[in-house]
Amino acid sequence: MAIEDHLAIGFKRISIVTRDKGEEIAKAIRDAGYGVTEIFGRGRDGVVTMINVNAKRKHVKDIENIALAVDETSFITVDDFSPVNHSGFWRK
Repeated sequence: MAIEDHLAIGFKRISIVTRDKGEEIAKAIRDAGYGVTEIFGRGRDGVVTMINVNAKRKHVKDIENIALAVDETSFITVDDFSPVNHSGFWRK
């Protein structure tokens, strides 16, 4: 596990939930070269935007920093996943 953390091998799904800054976060992440999916929904306190980014593990901290720079109150979760194929958008 420690070796895996050090090598940063694999893929992560980063989910960012924000009330007011969805478009700004999505744009900043896209401008950094990552693919983004925006999903609009309703949370307990009203309308929210959920931003999903599938990225290589070594890029997670960069994406978190971008999101927090735009909205320090955004809620961020990160999950492991295994892609079925490698088509789609992947930053090198």
